[in-house]
Amino acid sequence: MATGKFVSYLRVSTEKQGCSGLGLEAQRQAVTDFLNGGCWQLVQEYVEVESGKRADRPKLAEALHHAKVTGNPNGAAPLRRAGNGNAAAITVVHENSNRFAADIMPVIEAIRADGVTSLYGIARELNYRGIKTMRGGIWHPTTVKLLLARAA
Repeated sequence: MATGKFVSYLRVSTEKQGCSGLGLEAQRQAVTDFLNGGCWQLVQEYVEVESGKRADRPKLAEALHHAKVTGNPNGAAPLRRAGNGNAAAITVVHENSNRFAADIMPVIEAIRADGVTSLYGIARELNYRGIKTMRGGIWHPTTVKLLLARAA
Protein backbone atom coordinates (compact mmCIF):
# COMPACT_ATOMS: atom_id res chain seq x y z
CA MET A 1 0.00 0.00 0.00
CA ALA A 2 1.48 3.33 -1.05
CA THR A 3 1.58 6.22 1.39
CA GLY A 4 2.90 9.77 1.08
CA LYS A 5 3.22 12.27 -1.73
CA PHE A 6 4.12 11.29 -5.25
CA VAL A 7 5.24 12.95 -8.47
CA SER A 8 4.53 11.06 -11.69
CA TYR A 9 6.47 11.21 -14.94
CA LEU A 10 4.84 9.99 -18.13
CA ARG A 11 6.59 9.78 -21.49
CA VAL A 12 5.63 8.78 -25.00
CA SER A 13 7.89 8.82 -28.04
CA THR A 14 5.44 10.35 -30.50
CA GLU A 15 2.14 12.19 -30.57
CA LYS A 16 0.66 9.14 -32.33
CA GLN A 17 1.72 6.88 -29.48
CA GLY A 18 0.03 9.27 -27.09
CA CYS A 19 -3.28 8.42 -28.79
CA SER A 20 -2.75 4.64 -28.76
CA GLY A 21 -3.51 2.14 -26.01
CA LEU A 22 0.15 2.29 -24.97
CA GLY A 23 0.00 6.00 -24.41
CA LEU A 24 -0.42 8.42 -21.58
CA GLU A 25 -3.76 7.09 -20.31
CA ALA A 26 -2.32 3.60 -19.87
CA GLN A 27 0.61 5.04 -17.95
CA ARG A 28 -1.72 7.13 -15.77
CA GLN A 29 -3.70 3.98 -15.03
CA ALA A 30 -0.51 2.13 -14.06
CA VAL A 31 0.37 4.93 -11.61
CA THR A 32 -3.16 4.87 -10.15
CA ASP A 33 -3.06 1.07 -9.85
CA PHE A 34 0.28 1.23 -8.04
CA LEU A 35 -0.96 3.87 -5.59
CA ASN A 36 -4.47 2.47 -5.19
CA GLY A 37 -5.60 1.67 -1.67
CA GLY A 38 -2.98 3.79 0.05
CA CYS A 39 -2.97 7.11 1.79
CA TRP A 40 -1.35 9.17 -0.94
CA GLN A 41 -1.44 12.41 -2.84
CA LEU A 42 -0.26 12.91 -6.41
CA VAL A 43 1.23 16.39 -6.10
CA GLN A 44 2.24 16.85 -9.74
CA GLU A 45 2.24 15.02 -13.06
CA TYR A 46 4.95 15.69 -15.64
CA VAL A 47 4.34 14.64 -19.25
CA GLU A 48 6.93 14.52 -22.00
CA VAL A 49 6.72 13.64 -25.68
CA GLU A 50 10.31 12.76 -26.50
CA SER A 51 12.08 10.16 -28.58
CA GLY A 52 13.84 7.36 -26.71
CA LYS A 53 16.98 8.21 -28.71
CA ARG A 54 17.48 11.51 -26.86
CA ALA A 55 19.20 11.46 -23.49
CA ASP A 56 18.09 14.91 -22.34
CA ARG A 57 14.65 14.87 -20.75
CA PRO A 58 13.74 18.32 -19.37
CA LYS A 59 10.43 17.19 -17.87
CA LEU A 60 12.12 14.22 -16.18
CA ALA A 61 14.63 16.60 -14.61
CA GLU A 62 11.76 18.80 -13.40
CA ALA A 63 9.90 15.79 -12.00
CA LEU A 64 12.98 14.54 -10.14
CA HIS A 65 13.65 17.99 -8.72
CA HIS A 66 10.02 18.37 -7.61
CA ALA A 67 10.14 14.96 -5.92
CA LYS A 68 13.35 15.92 -4.16
CA VAL A 69 12.10 19.23 -2.78
CA THR A 70 8.75 17.77 -1.76
CA GLY A 71 10.47 15.24 0.52
CA ASN A 72 10.93 15.44 4.27
CA PRO A 73 14.54 14.87 5.39
CA ASN A 74 15.11 13.87 9.02
CA GLY A 75 17.77 16.47 9.72
CA ALA A 76 20.15 15.65 12.56
CA ALA A 77 18.06 12.99 14.32
CA PRO A 78 19.95 10.01 12.80
CA LEU A 79 23.31 11.51 13.80
CA ARG A 80 22.19 12.01 17.37
CA ARG A 81 21.02 8.43 17.51
CA ALA A 82 24.37 7.28 16.16
CA GLY A 83 26.17 9.09 18.99
CA ASN A 84 28.27 11.39 16.85
CA GLY A 85 27.71 14.30 19.20
CA ASN A 86 26.08 17.67 18.89
CA ALA A 87 28.94 19.41 17.03
CA ALA A 88 28.84 16.82 14.24
CA ALA A 89 25.05 17.08 14.12
CA ILE A 90 25.18 20.87 13.83
CA THR A 91 27.69 20.65 10.98
CA VAL A 92 25.50 18.20 9.10
CA VAL A 93 22.38 20.29 9.72
CA HIS A 94 24.12 23.36 8.28
CA GLU A 95 25.29 21.38 5.24
CA ASN A 96 21.82 19.94 4.72
CA SER A 97 20.28 23.42 5.09
CA ASN A 98 22.63 24.83 2.47
CA ARG A 99 21.79 21.99 0.07
CA PHE A 100 18.08 22.42 0.72
CA ALA A 101 18.30 26.16 0.04
CA ALA A 102 20.17 25.48 -3.22
CA ASP A 103 17.46 22.99 -4.25
CA ILE A 104 14.59 25.37 -3.47
CA MET A 105 16.07 28.50 -5.07
CA PRO A 106 15.21 27.49 -8.68
CA VAL A 107 11.59 27.05 -7.57
CA ILE A 108 11.59 30.47 -5.88
CA GLU A 109 13.21 32.03 -8.95
CA ALA A 110 10.44 30.54 -11.12
CA ILE A 111 7.81 31.89 -8.73
CA ARG A 112 9.42 35.33 -8.88
CA ALA A 113 9.54 35.12 -12.69
CA ASP A 114 5.78 34.62 -12.61
CA GLY A 115 5.48 37.99 -10.83
CA VAL A 116 5.14 36.81 -7.23
CA THR A 117 7.81 38.69 -5.28
CA SER A 118 6.54 39.25 -1.73
CA LEU A 119 7.64 36.88 1.03
CA TYR A 120 3.98 36.12 1.76
CA GLY A 121 3.25 35.39 -1.90
CA ILE A 122 6.29 33.12 -2.28
CA ALA A 123 5.35 31.22 0.91
CA ARG A 124 1.77 30.82 -0.32
CA GLU A 125 2.94 29.51 -3.70
CA LEU A 126 5.42 27.04 -2.17
CA ASN A 127 2.63 25.68 0.04
CA TYR A 128 0.26 25.50 -2.94
CA ARG A 129 2.83 23.47 -4.89
CA GLY A 130 3.13 20.99 -2.03
CA ILE A 131 6.74 21.86 -1.25
CA LYS A 132 7.50 21.44 2.43
CA THR A 133 10.11 23.26 4.48
CA MET A 134 13.25 21.34 5.36
CA ARG A 135 11.59 20.07 8.53
CA GLY A 136 8.46 19.04 6.68
CA GLY A 137 6.31 22.01 7.69
CA ILE A 138 4.49 24.75 5.84
CA TRP A 139 6.08 27.93 4.56
CA HIS A 140 5.65 31.31 6.24
CA PRO A 141 7.09 34.65 5.14
CA THR A 142 9.76 34.31 7.83
CA THR A 143 10.90 30.87 6.63
CA VAL A 144 11.14 32.23 3.07
CA LYS A 145 13.19 35.19 4.36
CA LEU A 146 15.57 32.89 6.25
CA LEU A 147 16.02 30.62 3.24
CA LEU A 148 16.73 33.61 0.97
CA ALA A 149 19.33 34.88 3.46
CA ARG A 150 20.98 31.44 3.53
CA ALA A 151 21.06 31.23 -0.26
CA ALA A 152 22.56 34.72 -0.67
